[in-house]
Amino acid sequence: MFKNHLRVALRSLIKNKGYTFISLLGLSVAICCCILISLFVRSEFSYDTSYAKADRLYRAWMYKREEGRDGVTSTITSIPMGPALQAKVAGVESACRICKFNTLIKFEGNRFNESVHMVDTTLFHLFDFKLAEGNSHCPWPNGNSLVITETIAKKYFGNKEALGRNMELQLADEKVMFQVSAVVKDIRESSIKMDFLIPFSNDHFLFNARMRSAWINMASTETYVLLNNASSAHDVEKRIPLMLQQVLGTPYSPGSFNIYLQPVKDIHLNTTLPPGLEPVGNPWYVYLLSVIAFLILFNACVNFITLSIGRSTTRRLEVGVRKVLGAGRHQIIRQFFAETFIITLASAVTGWVLSLILFNPFNQLTGMGMDYRIDPSFLLFGLLLIVSVSLITGVYPAILVSRFNPSETLKGKISFGQSAGVFRKTLITAQFTVSILMLICSWIIVRQLNYMKNKNLGYQGGHVVVISTDRNSNEGLQLGKRYQNILLRLPEVKSASLCMYSLNETPWPTMGYTDNKGIYRSFDFNSVDVQFLKTMGIPLASGDNFFGNDDSAVLVNESFVKEYGWKNPIGQKLPGPFNQKIRGVMKDFNVESLHTRIKPLILSTRFESISVKAETMLIHHAMQPEISVRLASGNLNQQLEALKRHWQTVAPNQEFNYHFLDETLARQYKKEERTASITELASTLSIFISCLGLLGLVTLVITRRTREIAIRKVLGSSVSGIVSLISKDFLKLIALAACISFPLASLALNHWLNHFAYRISLSWWVFGAAAVLVLFISLMTISVQAYSAALKNPAKNMRSE
Repeated sequence: MFKNHLRVALRSLIKNKGYTFISLLGLSVAICCCILISLFVRSEFSYDTSYAKADRLYRAWMYKREEGRDGVTSTITSIPMGPALQAKVAGVESACRICKFNTLIKFEGNRFNESVHMVDTTLFHLFDFKLAEGNSHCPWPNGNSLVITETIAKKYFGNKEALGRNMELQLADEKVMFQVSAVVKDIRESSIKMDFLIPFSNDHFLFNARMRSAWINMASTETYVLLNNASSAHDVEKRIPLMLQQVLGTPYSPGSFNIYLQPVKDIHLNTTLPPGLEPVGNPWYVYLLSVIAFLILFNACVNFITLSIGRSTTRRLEVGVRKVLGAGRHQIIRQFFAETFIITLASAVTGWVLSLILFNPFNQLTGMGMDYRIDPSFLLFGLLLIVSVSLITGVYPAILVSRFNPSETLKGKISFGQSAGVFRKTLITAQFTVSILMLICSWIIVRQLNYMKNKNLGYQGGHVVVISTDRNSNEGLQLGKRYQNILLRLPEVKSASLCMYSLNETPWPTMGYTDNKGIYRSFDFNSVDVQFLKTMGIPLASGDNFFGNDDSAVLVNESFVKEYGWKNPIGQKLPGPFNQKIRGVMKDFNVESLHTRIKPLILSTRFESISVKAETMLIHHAMQPEISVRLASGNLNQQLEALKRHWQTVAPNQEFNYHFLDETLARQYKKEERTASITELASTLSIFISCLGLLGLVTLVITRRTREIAIRKVLGSSVSGIVSLISKDFLKLIALAACISFPLASLALNHWLNHFAYRISLSWWVFGAAAVLVLFISLMTISVQAYSAALKNPAKNMRSE
């Protein structure tokens, strides 16, 4: 019996090639999207889950309360925190600090800028990273041992042996020779990204005694702890205040400053805490892709159902004859299920092949370094997908067709009933709703992205090249000053500024202090030179620019003035422990992306003039001065060649490391660009699949109204009148879909736009334009079928009826 069902099903599908192709195409595209998005979702939720001790691993984060203001939260922690948690808090089995910085690595006479991580030797005890070479029990035999990844080993040594090779690292003012002691396998789906690993015993090269002992000052360091089996995070957190009381002494008051623990599995998709050394994923992005996959599959299933119902009218004689010959209802249902299963299975195979072909482009679109792994979970997902789609698309058409009365079907009479009509209209309305919703979302996302790219940030980022010194603060300032003096004499250069952090590297350091009223206040800070405002095109609201290297004066922005309610800030002494006076007030400019509001800002000509007086200091990036160069108009390649040539005169054997500032700014919104691209693609696919479904519904309508169309033509109705008659019902469905999709889109988009400090407002013309576009495309699809039916000979149709 089963073989017979399959044979008949295959014969029917081959006979109706058009129906089979449309159904197969819609489902294949939808299943391909589901597979690709499921790989992305699986990758995102797999972060930090592969560690054997993942359930006991936590990242420490700190909270400092500000009187009368929002508290300060940071996942960048102080240097002494890790050892103190391990030694003084019961339940903490082990701790590990991870500090990230960029530095120069000298190898075979050449210097390269690389990202280096300084870690405690407990790293491999907490995180069971696998070693390709070396001793896993003692990866760092001494303080000058270096662990590298397989990618780095191949980059520097090729196929040669990596163990025992020497590499020189620039650590602040010192050049330290390290020897490769182990090679770790490349790390994937981990919140800890690393290439070079050195022991934390080298911290004295990078940090002064104050930074190494201060509990409030944070410097590019994360702290991880491993709890013992008998302790929970809640129990350990309750013991931390006692430890803080011991190490901080009398200045500490419970609640003003505390440390909490975040499960390591929670790091990657948690945006409630600020990111640490690595950016975190956006759960909204994951959920959006999941919803898109569901909606595309939903549209494909609706498309299949409407096509099946439309096609069932052409098979009324087959069903009638089968019933007359003794076929039971369950046999008819099995027959239609067999056809559904064959199409679903063929679509799943086709969709899988498409996903293999499109995996690399999709990987690039999402910006993820995913692997296409076919494992038991992938196979289970595929099986569930096939079964679910088969059931969803096969149940209703099979039950509906099996209810045909054989005597009526043999006479050509078909009645689906009122409930069936309502169900079909509900399905097609849902398809229109999804299409309009996706179109609105994609257009609004693109408009917000364009707004961010084109908004006046308060400075001029075009034609600016940022050149990294890749040296510590003292060496970098000396090297940068020599290079700047050469640049200012070149005709290719309008101006050049040397600063500790350029706008290429944000966020800038955050300083904090407690004012005379006991209120904790914070501000962003940077040290720049007198050329900074000119180079970046930042106007002054009042006052004057720096005068030479005078560090007794500072510049502040308008947000700083508003913070203190000053009417005439020029000449005012900075509040708190700082001795500098305000020389000028800059117009507000965006240091960070438009996700963040402009904060109070102080600029000085010397970093230490402010930092030594600050009560707290949060440094996100290593202090490596950079030169911002505004180029004159001319040939860009020739200008860059000139910059590189003169760089080699001041820094021979060191690579010329540069970035265009506007490109760096554009990368801040890479996630939004990907979201816009994906939603645009999804809306296109959704409309395409919806139009395929329309073919089925229009076919059904025309089949049921063949006699009516013929009579109307005989009575003088025009072709356009008949097309209008058939189309008007769909206009009602589109209007209903628009009414449903508009509030849903408004809620979703307002929620998304609230993540931006600076955003566009929702324009209702976008909503109307999306509905009109879907209406136009749908009517074009309907009109083709309706026009064809209206042109048929009415006499022939009357005879066939």
